[in-house]
Amino acid sequence: MPKAVVNHASRKVSLHEGMRLVARHDGDYVSGPMQTEIWELTYSEWLDSCKQAKRQPVS
Repeated sequence: MPKAVVNHASRKVSLHEGMRLVARHDGDYVSGPMQTEIWELTYSEWLDSCKQAKRQPVS
């Protein structure tokens, strides 16, 4: 999943969801060139996180 480095809210969500930062490179966006981070989460990791979320009580 590519994300602009300056998008701090998106980075926070990625970390919360258990994603890993795997690469960083230059990218082009509507607002101009900036650094891009590549994040990953495997399907099995995503399924595990969904199962854990269902077990936790909602506050």
